[in-house]
Amino acid sequence: MRSFFLAAAACVLIPAAALAQPVWQHTYGSSDPDAAKSVQQTSDGGYVLAGGTYSFGAGSCDFWLIKTDSLGDTTWTRTCGGTGNDLANSVCLTADGGYAIAGYTESSGDEDGDVMLVKTDSQGRALWTRSYGGAGWDDCYSVRQTVDLGYILVGLTENYGAGYTDVWLVKTDSLGDTLWTRTFGGTSFDEGHDVLPTSDGGHLIAAATASFSAGAMDGWLIKTDSAGDTLWTRVYGGADDDRFYSAAMTTGRGYVITGSTASSGAGGPDFWLLRVNGGGDTLWTHAYGGTGTDEAWSGRQTSDGGYFIAGCTESFGAGASDVWLVRTDASGDTLWTCTYGDTGSDEAYSALPTADVGYIIAGTTTSIGAGSYDAWLIKVGPEGPVAVAEPRPPVTSKPACSVLTIGKVLCLPEAPLGTRYSLLSADGRRVCRLNAGNNDIRALAPGVYYVAAGVDGSVLQGDVRKVIVTR
Repeated sequence: MRSFFLAAAACVLIPAAALAQPVWQHTYGSSDPDAAKSVQQTSDGGYVLAGGTYSFGAGSCDFWLIKTDSLGDTTWTRTCGGTGNDLANSVCLTADGGYAIAGYTESSGDEDGDVMLVKTDSQGRALWTRSYGGAGWDDCYSVRQTVDLGYILVGLTENYGAGYTDVWLVKTDSLGDTLWTRTFGGTSFDEGHDVLPTSDGGHLIAAATASFSAGAMDGWLIKTDSAGDTLWTRVYGGADDDRFYSAAMTTGRGYVITGSTASSGAGGPDFWLLRVNGGGDTLWTHAYGGTGTDEAWSGRQTSDGGYFIAGCTESFGAGASDVWLVRTDASGDTLWTCTYGDTGSDEAYSALPTADVGYIIAGTTTSIGAGSYDAWLIKVGPEGPVAVAEPRPPVTSKPACSVLTIGKVLCLPEAPLGTRYSLLSADGRRVCRLNAGNNDIRALAPGVYYVAAGVDGSVLQGDVRKVIVTR
């Protein structure tokens, strides 16, 4: 699932998630691998994406910055890098209307890789670049601008600290010159994935630790003061592999933390969402997923006090992996889920709420586009699907027909001659006959139903789909 780097979302009712139709989607790239790792909405209603491209630029892989309008159409693109591999993992908006991009570079002269920070103007033209690191591997996964117009970066380092890799926090001034650095970790593997400036002038780091874990890895929160000195740390997890990838502020001075857990949930790993207070104490935690690998890379609070989580799933969807969006209420209980993708490998790395109360998702796809991997931007409306399917029991033969939903309409494909569709209640009573094509389901009361395909009243093996009408 952690590949370097989705296909019309056809609204197919699939295991545990509805394939929802996006408002729009765009791919970016050419014949070689290309990826979007981070997205932000810009002040003009458009979007800026950062990632890596093998299709364009000077080296094997270059930093790639894409600016779009509000509909995802490209306004301009920029590459930055040298002859080595350079991959941008994070982009943030800056106070002067430009952008800061951070990630990993092999073009600085260190073949194991250094951290690279690039500052651009509003048109994506590089104003300056800086690299940070030593002879071993150093990487950056998150960058934010601070109130003094400098930057805070978090990632990992092999060069400094106590273990194989340590969490590495770097503070710079407005020109990218280092003010101070801090490492956090023990004698094993530790890595920082997201950094969040906090209201007290300090920082919150979402990380993963093997040095202080109860299992293979545990989720780790580190709270620092404005100078990067530790105020408190908390470790979260169980006997298996658990990691934090994203942190965001919530109402009430708390935080929502997103990651993956193999210690709880249905499979290993599963989406993991935690709500903690300002001191890192757990208020609640939820896992979401199936029997396959499901990893959440990004999570935020929504305007109604709920949460949404985005990542990739091998448990649900149409392909090897699909983008998966989970929407919850304020307590973390699922309201709806939906997948985006097709028969290839499709993954989401970054997602945000948008000004119109929808969502924007950035990632990669092999299902559509021009190359082996393309960058992918998906715009999702504020409303989720009206129906959600649960996992299907295994069948000995592939079902002859699939079920589709669009809005408040249940759309069924043409079936072989003599086959008829029925809508059944949870106790098996027929509610109504259904037709191939569009069926208006707005009059249905919320609840559990089954769509059955049969010939002369007999249900065909495997041709039953469970549907949960949510509103």
